[in-house]
Amino acid sequence: MTTLTILDTSIRADECGRFCLNDLHRASGGSKRHQPSDFLRTSSAKGLEAALNAEPGNPGAVEKVRGGAAGGATFVRRELVIAYAMWIDSTFMLQVIRAFDGAQQRAMSDAAVQHQELAQLSLTLRDERAEASDCGRRLGKWGKRRRTLLQRIEALERVLQLSLDIDQPQAALQ
Repeated sequence: MTTLTILDTSIRADECGRFCLNDLHRASGGSKRHQPSDFLRTSSAKGLEAALNAEPGNPGAVEKVRGGAAGGATFVRRELVIAYAMWIDSTFMLQVIRAFDGAQQRAMSDAAVQHQELAQLSLTLRDERAEASDCGRRLGKWGKRRRTLLQRIEALERVLQLSLDIDQPQAALQ
């Protein structure tokens, strides 16, 4: 669940990104005349809900959760959150808009940092891949050179062994 903070009140969001109207009601001061259920019965809220629900591929505009520790909650899409804030008053609406703008700015900033980190990791991977490839080429060359060196060493050892055996015949007899 993601959260949004408005006037020091945490506004819960469900897995579909809808926000809790009950939390918004608390953030607005909790006045009885501003209850979410009263707002959702207004013609403007019903019209907005119908328009949002008519959009293909989007989650329902309103999701009512019954029961639970808090006694249930009503989650609505962002557009209904703003309409609810407008229904309460312009000062609260401004707070809601600023909270959404701040959340979007933070998300964009986080995305920019992640993009920069991704670019840096991609460059590091490219450089290390090139280094590993270079090491592979060197190892291949060393393998060929090693065989040649070992053959020369073995040949010289045989010649040297023969010359040692010939130069010291009496030491070999004793």
